[in-house]
Amino acid sequence: MPLVKALREIGKLEARFEQEDKPKAKVAKESVSRSTAPSPIRPLNGGKIGNDVLIDTNGEFQGSYAQWKAARMANKIR
Repeated sequence: MPLVKALREIGKLEARFEQEDKPKAKVAKESVSRSTAPSPIRPLNGGKIGNDVLIDTNGEFQGSYAQWKAARMANKIR
């Protein structure tokens, strides 16, 4: 196929593909609607007890007697 004829065919194909893309874009915009899904949940917070209570994974207090007494008075440990 000569170069000029091939370029004409490519131009025709481009025009045909551009026409096919336009209706799809309009349909996509029209089909957008609000979701009926519930609003997202609020994630859990860490709580009020922070790193100031020195309790390890075994449930044992790791600190001085004064720290234990202060945490006990503040109702942070039992």
